[in-house]
Amino acid sequence: MLLALAWIAGVAYVCVPMWPSMPLDMSANDPTTREVFARAVRMHAARCAALALVPPLAVLAIGWLMSRLVSARS
Repeated sequence: MLLALAWIAGVAYVCVPMWPSMPLDMSANDPTTREVFARAVRMHAARCAALALVPPLAVLAIGWLMSRLVSARS
């Protein structure tokens, strides 16, 4: 479990500095620009969340399956 928490913290450490930002020379009031920026933020958040959560959950699932196989043999 400690390794999973370290993995999630490492992904957060890498993903937070790469958060999308809007350049100052673009109009922040343009609806199209706001929509594109919101989509970039959503995609970044989804990508980082998947990167942070899928590997620990996969290891958890494998461990659960292995424990069920061992207990079924007993």
